[in-house]
Amino acid sequence: MKRETLYSTTPFPTTEVPEIVEKLVHRGKTFVYPTNFPAWEVFNASVLALATRTYLASKLEFSFSGLSAATIYQIPTANLPLRLDLVYLDDKPHSNTKVGSMGGKGGIDVYRTNRTYPAESRTFVNGLPVLAVPFLLAEYLSTDSLSQALILGDALCRLHLRLTDHFLSDKQIEAFQMLRLEVTEIAKKYFDFEAEKQILKHLSLINPLAESPLESQVRAYLYSAGLNQVILQLPISVHEKTYRGDIFLPILNTIVECDGSGKYALDPAKEAESARQTEIEKAGFKVIRISWEQAQSPTFMSELMNSLVSVHS
Repeated sequence: MKRETLYSTTPFPTTEVPEIVEKLVHRGKTFVYPTNFPAWEVFNASVLALATRTYLASKLEFSFSGLSAATIYQIPTANLPLRLDLVYLDDKPHSNTKVGSMGGKGGIDVYRTNRTYPAESRTFVNGLPVLAVPFLLAEYLSTDSLSQALILGDALCRLHLRLTDHFLSDKQIEAFQMLRLEVTEIAKKYFDFEAEKQILKHLSLINPLAESPLESQVRAYLYSAGLNQVILQLPISVHEKTYRGDIFLPILNTIVECDGSGKYALDPAKEAESARQTEIEKAGFKVIRISWEQAQSPTFMSELMNSLVSVHS
């Protein structure tokens, strides 16, 4: 039995004394970590452990897709099904199995499928085989869920472009255009007509300037409500300072600020954000704030979208 100690990237409050626990991931590995360890870090580490075990035990070549690919690329998992998706490039039948134990289940599904993708669709990230970005992006955009498509697509494009700023350089714009062309060709060549339409529809809405899953999810609501004129990271100059509005709706002259769950963990951060909002409002913009918790409520978001549409009409 291999025991691996997990170290959090999220600092613990100094007032907390963690209790050390163990978690069996599968019969070959146990994690050792504090009880107040962030749940998402335990989850991601478990997915990677099960993906590694599956890869090492396989005698055939495949590429990870779905949840495992998102975890390998370190992008949001966007409520993808709790399973390992394996893509094979051959025409042989591959049965589905189970591996490990997660979420109270006695083993999670290993879902195997075939694609006629070329060999270059397969790449390696941190030692694990995974679909290359253009092919994985096409897979993600084929979903029926606009929210899921944008959360995954925005993040994957941002990663691909190595975007760390609030704007795209000329080189990044060119690379983004090339990526869109690649995905378009993949959709036409390897997907049926309905899936192709879905991929191209979602591809037209992808924006790598989205800095968080929350911004992507809010955009999905806006698009679904018919509010299609959206600008991300709008520069707003006030008294020689430049602020960036998360989402700008020009037809309503409104800035939508997306507040992630950890944004106001410290009071000074909350005060600074309040002052920032005051300055933006003085510049003539209306400001609407949406928290992560609010965005998870379909009722709240539906009512908010209806109010925005009514103002527009």
